[in-house]
Amino acid sequence: MKNQLTKLHKQCLIDMPMLIDVMAETMNQMHAILGDYYEEYCSLLNNYFIPKSKSRYDVVPNDCVVECFEKMPLERSAYIGYTVELYEKKARNPHTFVIEIAYNLDGNEHVIYFLIEDQSKDIDLSGLISDLQSTDEYLCGIWPTRLYVEFSVDETLSDEKIYKCSELFKDKILYPIITILK
Repeated sequence: MKNQLTKLHKQCLIDMPMLIDVMAETMNQMHAILGDYYEEYCSLLNNYFIPKSKSRYDVVPNDCVVECFEKMPLERSAYIGYTVELYEKKARNPHTFVIEIAYNLDGNEHVIYFLIEDQSKDIDLSGLISDLQSTDEYLCGIWPTRLYVEFSVDETLSDEKIYKCSELFKDKILYPIITILK
């Protein structure tokens, strides 16, 4: 018999219930943390758009998505994401923007990010913002229909780092765009 359990494999199998409990609790905690930001963004967007009777956009909160290890065991994958839509109030060709707050682990990345995307693909979002540059801590993505701020999940992860990423996204991307849309 070629394949045998090593000491590491045996110990991992013994500890598997505890490991799964820790992973589930960690995912639940990330769900709760990102959920707080989602609530804050919903409130912020409602304050900008809902009270105005002549507003051009509706704020449409969406349920969160949590996927954990859907492709196990061959590919690791975990995702927690919240989205809020800004939907233009017009019958023909409405503009739709999606704001996403997420944690993503897959074969390509392991990040927490804040993003806005023009799903109608009509507006060049990159032309609406200025003064957005990546730093040592945060990567800024600037595409014509998608803007985001993200950071890699590593030993520097902290509540403060998530907060600063959110503030950078709001100040440099979200506020300028929703001010123009208003």
